[in-house]
Amino acid sequence: MFCLNCGKVIPDGAKFCAACGTPIQAEGENAPEAIKISEPVVTPAEPVVPAAPVVPEAPAATYAAPENYAAPESYAAPESYAAPVQEAPAPAAPVQPAPVAPSWSPIPEEPQQGKKGGKGLGIVIAAVAAIVVLIGGIAFMARDKVGHAIHKAFDKPKDYYAYVEKKNLTALTNGTGAEAVTKVIDQIKNENTSMTETIKVRLGSRGKDFTALAKSQGLDLSWLESAGISYTVSAKEMQAKLTVAPLLNDVTLANAVALLDMKDGKVFLSIPELSEKYIGFSFSDTYSYEQFSEQMEKIYGAFGKMAQACPSTDEVEKLTLKYYQIIMDQVEEMQKDKAKLEAGDVTQDCTQLTMELKSKDVQKILGAIIKELKKDKDVKKMLEKFCDSMQTYDESIDSEEVYNEFVEGLEKLEGSLEQIEIDKLVLEIYVDGDGKIIGRTITVKKDGESLTMKYGVARKGDKVGVELSAKTPEEDANFTIIGNGTEKSNKFSGEFKFKVADQNILNVDVEDYDLKAAEKGEFAGSFTFKAGSDVDLKQQLQQAMRGGEDSPVYALLVNLEPRIRISGNVTTDSHKISLTVMDADSDIVSLEFEGSTGKGEDISMPGSYIAVSADGTYDEKELVDYVKNMNYQSILDNLRKAKLPEEWVTMAEQYLKQAMDELELY
Repeated sequence: MFCLNCGKVIPDGAKFCAACGTPIQAEGENAPEAIKISEPVVTPAEPVVPAAPVVPEAPAATYAAPENYAAPESYAAPESYAAPVQEAPAPAAPVQPAPVAPSWSPIPEEPQQGKKGGKGLGIVIAAVAAIVVLIGGIAFMARDKVGHAIHKAFDKPKDYYAYVEKKNLTALTNGTGAEAVTKVIDQIKNENTSMTETIKVRLGSRGKDFTALAKSQGLDLSWLESAGISYTVSAKEMQAKLTVAPLLNDVTLANAVALLDMKDGKVFLSIPELSEKYIGFSFSDTYSYEQFSEQMEKIYGAFGKMAQACPSTDEVEKLTLKYYQIIMDQVEEMQKDKAKLEAGDVTQDCTQLTMELKSKDVQKILGAIIKELKKDKDVKKMLEKFCDSMQTYDESIDSEEVYNEFVEGLEKLEGSLEQIEIDKLVLEIYVDGDGKIIGRTITVKKDGESLTMKYGVARKGDKVGVELSAKTPEEDANFTIIGNGTEKSNKFSGEFKFKVADQNILNVDVEDYDLKAAEKGEFAGSFTFKAGSDVDLKQQLQQAMRGGEDSPVYALLVNLEPRIRISGNVTTDSHKISLTVMDADSDIVSLEFEGSTGKGEDISMPGSYIAVSADGTYDEKELVDYVKNMNYQSILDNLRKAKLPEEWVTMAEQYLKQAMDELELY
């Protein structure tokens, strides 16, 4: 059966509809019967819109399945169902429209209205939740773009400018460059630290030509590849260790070790390759550990307090935004237009904000800034805090006196504001589609003369154009740095030109410069410097070496295409960088630096040693025996390992033997 009120299926014998609660009267009672079906009714292909209900004139009407409807062949109607027959309700009773036959599906034997309805509602809720999450995720990921679009569309030009300045300043102060500086300071004042460093001079393939030239003059240096020095410094608990080693062709010839015991005022020296014994120098008679400790504590304390006195990035951002707002409060008009920023060979669509100021406007802005600076408690607090931190090292610094001098300087500047006279100052700011400031131009005009300073970085796809310039009507005072390149995976590669008076005097090739590392105050990449197209370096070398045309050095030098390359990487914990002099693409000579920092190692002082007092007295026999028993053979073997010519090693061996023979006289 179907309910006459809601059309839901009703099991036989039920008294009420489980879906809507309508009572179901028994047969024979003066009430409309529930619909009974003996065969299923198929919904027509096109939906039928029922006509408005009409109260029938006859007290009873019969409803039967249309003759042209038939049950699907794949479905057999249950035997317990009869064809739906219904008498129309009495005229006084409310008339209900005939139920719309549902899309055909097997009718369950037991009603499932509650369960079926709950499942449908759950699907709807899940779908709505998924849409909300999706929209929220998109909004979160694009919140900067959406926020910028709203400000760009609805803000007044002045308010939009204040917004983008704040946005860019926040991005700048959120960088970790300041954290890198703090980390370095912490390493300096840390009493438990170590540092290693290796410095080498290495000959390149082109440098071999110079060694061949030396050989023609009687000096054979063909064996020489590199020479240098390495050292390690470790400090822990008022003890320190220094190890220094000379290097030849990447071979360590020997190690010199120095141990410092700051508590007892002693220094110990040793060369392990020659002898395991130490020579100890005592300064206990003239040295006071307490005084030294106090002095070191004073230095470390000054570093620590000055580091703590530096304003945080949040404080810098807050203060800068405050004075940005003061400036904008004095500006009456600002114009916003669509524009194109040209930098190098790249042009980028952007928004241009233009502010034009006269002399009175500049005086008004500077006056408002000075007035606020004189009463700004945050500025006073920062200045006094930094001065107090320096008192740890220099007690003569008076923070109050320094602040008073600062205020006096502001007052003098305030009194001279009327002397500022310009025809016009025009500030142009270029903003990309993400709200990032990609360029600025400042033009100052006075008495028919002008000075224009420009900075811009334009992007189009992975192409990047850069320009930094200052131009005046006098060409000799003009300079420009202009570059073009590509940016991929946060690495920039390209070429820059440095021009003075429109003459290209220097080119800089950049390769894989890491932009993310730069944001953290680190360095990674390669820079190659070479003469510009307007510089005839060969002619300049010829003039410098005039008179030496017959020298073999002349022919070698005047044909050089000299370049200098700086490459490597630098972090707060380690570095590996080289400075290379080149001829075109061939290396002549490189200066290499490689090192790292870490925690200090445990240091053990020797139990026995050859003592030397502060006044220079020592046991002469003990010291002579120490020298006579040194093992020089290990150093000679290392010299041979470093490919030093055998005749040189033999000569060194003879000198050592002669020195040992002379010691036998003692």
